[in-house]
Amino acid sequence: MHNDLDTYSSPQSSCPCCQLTHCLSWKKITKVIRKLETETRLAAEIGQSLLQKNEVYVMESNHLKGQVRKTIGVEEWERNGILNESVVDLENTNLKCAALTKDLEQTRLEIEKLELFKYKSHQSDTREDTLQSTLEDTKQELMISRKAELALESKYKKLLARYGKLLLCYENDDCHMRLTLFFFIC
Repeated sequence: MHNDLDTYSSPQSSCPCCQLTHCLSWKKITKVIRKLETETRLAAEIGQSLLQKNEVYVMESNHLKGQVRKTIGVEEWERNGILNESVVDLENTNLKCAALTKDLEQTRLEIEKLELFKYKSHQSDTREDTLQSTLEDTKQELMISRKAELALESKYKKLLARYGKLLLCYENDDCHMRLTLFFFIC
């Protein structure tokens, strides 16, 4: 049958069935076969054109995919670079915070020491004021004691002078009376 189709497709002047040159059936079949051959060639050309366009689209698609991958890779690399920089910045900031925390703790300890010294200084000032007041009181008592001593010395000297006079008077008998008077006055 394949051979029959080959014979039908080739232009023959007579019909293979009836051997007539002007067979209407043969003309219709030949016309249909030529039309199908033309449509088949056209379909093959369209298919070939579509295949070529598909190959172009596939190449463009692969190229675009490559560019997108490169772009994504670059963006990811940049993002990773930014993230790495951020990590380094955060680590540096963390180190600075740790140093500041240590400085803050040392400053807090120094402030506590200063507050303790301030408290002790205040206690010393209070004690100094108390001692100063005690010293002033002692000075006043000393002055009073000196005045009393001077008064007693003066009184002692007066008594000593009277004793001397009395002794002289006593020795002189006539002072007996004066002695009575002296004891009466004292």
